[in-house]
Amino acid sequence: MTTFHLLEKTFAAVFSGHKNVVTVAHRDDTFVGERIRLCSDDLKLAVAMTVTSLVHSPSKDTMTMSIDNMEEIDYAICA
Repeated sequence: MTTFHLLEKTFAAVFSGHKNVVTVAHRDDTFVGERIRLCSDDLKLAVAMTVTSLVHSPSKDTMTMSIDNMEEIDYAICA
């Protein structure tokens, strides 16, 4: 499992078997339509994606985001 962190915000993101679904720690400041950027120091990889829906799981303190338009971006922004 690779841990990604948001460039603007910090949380661990776990990509499920579906490439368009990400589960993260619950946050109140992420919203549908937002373009987020994730960095992986393990893979030296940065990706950008658009949040298309959010489902909160209060019992696990997580939320699952559906994302779209994922693209690899320059890892240099993560430095």
